[in-house]
Amino acid sequence: MFPIKIDINMLAEHYAHTSFRVEQVFRYSRDPGMRCDGNTETFPGFVFPLRGKAEFVFNGTPYTLALGNVVHGGAHMQLDRHVLGDSRWEYLLVLYRICAPEPGGFCLPKSHFELVPGHSPRLTELLGLLWKVSREPGGISAFQTEMLFRCALEELFVCVRNQSNDGEQALFEQISRCVLKIRL
Repeated sequence: MFPIKIDINMLAEHYAHTSFRVEQVFRYSRDPGMRCDGNTETFPGFVFPLRGKAEFVFNGTPYTLALGNVVHGGAHMQLDRHVLGDSRWEYLLVLYRICAPEPGGFCLPKSHFELVPGHSPRLTELLGLLWKVSREPGGISAFQTEMLFRCALEELFVCVRNQSNDGEQALFEQISRCVLKIRL
């Protein structure tokens, strides 16, 4: 099996019309060579690499994770993990709950896919804030956790779009609009 190619605009639209909330945020660190086989959690989630390299295999489909790519895993999936290379593997795992029926055509709890945002200092900063805020008690930090996760998803989607040819076209159109406004 090979990783599925995702249309980032369709994915962003799906999230825009899906009611969801952050369930938990975890930060993991694993030693080189470590293996772990089992199943994913009861909620879907995103794996955001922070350092090192690992292979995650969701239901037989392998993904190599390192800085510059992100993987989404569904709920209750077979998951095999292996830390690659000589460095510690560190990542942030954000699990979320679907709160209402999803729009048709896609089922996030049953989906695994890879997104390649490339290097984004803003995404790194948002993930650091998300981790910090998610560990604090209280209603304000719970609200901030939700908002930061959505901001991280927005940055992720924009960066993925910008990595593709569609992103180049969108960037060209945005620059063209700005130039027209300056001329007027």
